[in-house]
This record gives sequence, structure tokens and C-alpha cells, in this order.
Amino acid sequence: MNAVHPFFGKPQDQKQDTTFQWLKPLGTAETCLHGINLQPKATTKVAALDLDGTVIKSDLKSSVIASGKPTFEWWRSFIPDKLHELHQSGYGRLILTRYLFD
Repeated sequence: MNAVHPFFGKPQDQKQDTTFQWLKPLGTAETCLHGINLQPKATTKVAALDLDGTVIKSDLKSSVIASGKPTFEWWRSFIPDKLHELHQSGYGRLILTRYLFD
């Protein structure tokens, strides 16, 4: 069984032994969730990518309803290599999504 990345979990369900960490929500209504993975280095170069339709192809909400967990596949097979290439070139990678928790 494949593990689900903590990014797809609710912040209150976060486990302590993960490299991903949800941070305090942003905005006056605290509706903008954000988190960090590992220990990102400060950089002036940032690649901002939309999750759904750019990094992965998925219908996250439907897959959660159908299977109880999010499922996805890479948008194209070269995406993991491109993300690694950005990292090697000194880019911070910012993944954005409008994934909504129910």
C-alpha cells in the first residue's frame, strides 16, 4: 500500500515523525494553509507551480470521496526530474493548489 503524503492530510492530523510540517494558517480568517517540507534553504529563485494540472493530474476531491484517500499520477513522466533539476539549480519550489478540506 502506498503512503499518502502529509500534504494531503488535514493539519490537525499531522504526525510528528514526518518531514512535512503544516504552519500556522495565514489571513484574517486563517483559511490559507501552508507548510514546509524538510528544511528549505533561503533563495531568491522560486519556481511556483500549480499542483493540479501542472505537476499532477488528478481529481483530488473525487478520489477522496471514492477511495477515502487522495490519488494522483504525475502530469507527465518527466515532472519528478524537472522538480529535481529546479532544486539542483538553486530554486525553491512552491506548489500551489486550491485543494479544499471538507
